[in-house]
Amino acid sequence: LAGQAATRPFLEDSRPALGVHEPWHAVMLEVGRALLLVAFVLPVIKMIRGGRLETALTTACLLCVLGGVAGLIMPDPFLPDRARLTFLVERGLANLLYGLLVGYLFSRSPGEAR
Repeated sequence: LAGQAATRPFLEDSRPALGVHEPWHAVMLEVGRALLLVAFVLPVIKMIRGGRLETALTTACLLCVLGGVAGLIMPDPFLPDRARLTFLVERGLANLLYGLLVGYLFSRSPGEAR
């Protein structure tokens, strides 16, 4: 949501065309996106044999690259470069922190049975 606030000046003209009219639409999209990311990384978390720290770091890197940075590296004709780069930094950092949290919370310590 912070990225949307940071890029709002760049995207005001295209906002109705993108189908986002109310702020709660953006919140619902983010909640759905967060649930999909958790569903995506749960199998990965179960496969990692390391401790909580290794699992959290692996999940953070995975979400940072696949969930945020990969889709924003290439130029997009519908998104100005300044807005795209702002989203890239915001999505990368947000997914990195989210991945650390999800990886830590859903992993087990090495002594626990799987």
